[in-house]
Amino acid sequence: MHPARMTLTFLAVIFLESSSVFAQEQPHQRPYEPDHLIPERALAEAHDQSYDVALRENLRLDATFFARMVILPSFDGESCLRLHGPEGESDITKASRFFLTSYQADQSIWKTLPQQSDEYRKPGPVIVSVATAPLPAAFARRLRAIWDEMLARSCPPDSPNMTLDGVSYKFSTPKQTAVATNPRQRMSPVLLTELGRSLMQYCEAKPEDRTRRMKSAEQHATVLENYLKIHPAK
Repeated sequence: MHPARMTLTFLAVIFLESSSVFAQEQPHQRPYEPDHLIPERALAEAHDQSYDVALRENLRLDATFFARMVILPSFDGESCLRLHGPEGESDITKASRFFLTSYQADQSIWKTLPQQSDEYRKPGPVIVSVATAPLPAAFARRLRAIWDEMLARSCPPDSPNMTLDGVSYKFSTPKQTAVATNPRQRMSPVLLTELGRSLMQYCEAKPEDRTRRMKSAEQHATVLENYLKIHPAK
């Protein structure tokens, strides 16, 4: 074996052994992760106005909605899920028809901005795929109730999230926005992101596959509803 490869292999073995020992010594140690969303106003983030404008233009963030999820990965294309009525309808109590619309950018909108360095910048234009599907009124109102509950529980974190890369999820109703950043543990933020992603899959499914996708979304909604009942807000 090449000497350099032998050295790398030896170091890898040491690293795995030390990692195993560390895991055995601290089996219950996990990074802090809140069981709630973080209000957007509580996050000390530097906002790039040009990025906000680009997101609004590409993901139609100015369109009316009853509930919304925006997914912001560090490197991949951004996406948005919008629960809404007929275009322009802003009052969920007056809506008689409901829809879900999914927007998916084919590349990172952030990386197409002019101020990005040549090392990271990708050429535009961004292509956004759009898919819309009708939604039963009862389930639409149920989803809005879940969003309302999760946003009502949101509060500032006990300790800051120092992770720079990953995925941020922004959940909104017309009156409030809260965020989950890199949720991993099986708590309410993860369950909400899984529900949102299942709804996006329903939007993007072929008509003949939507019944199955709807059942999956309903199951995700039930799991989160049951979790919130068992774990009341503090």
